[in-house]
Amino acid sequence: MSLYRLLTLLTLALAAAAAYAHHSRPAHFDLDASVSTEGVVSDFLWRNPHIFIYLEVENASGEWEAWELEMQNTVSMTNKGWDANTIKVDDFIRVTGNPHRTEDRYMFVTGIERPADGFVYGDEYAYR
Repeated sequence: MSLYRLLTLLTLALAAAAAYAHHSRPAHFDLDASVSTEGVVSDFLWRNPHIFIYLEVENASGEWEAWELEMQNTVSMTNKGWDANTIKVDDFIRVTGNPHRTEDRYMFVTGIERPADGFVYGDEYAYR
């Protein structure tokens, strides 16, 4: 095997491993656990590679905490009927998701409810 071919194969293998690691939800989130919270949206980032919702949540002591909520990419969510205006700053939402393995107040979203207008979202992909 030529050196060029060996280097090409090695480069492709490393790129594939990096892509898998980035998209390996079980490596980052505990898919066997579920957490729920509710609060007010402070920011909604409609961007790739993942959509993020930032939520202000009042804890049991009455203090406000920032939560980071990760979702799928914009293409997947567009195919589910979402757009950059589906969630807005100051929306009150209830969220369920898989907790991050190492970060507090960080989850991958599996469900959202917005009581003000009855909006409900459940992500069947997010469950596995």
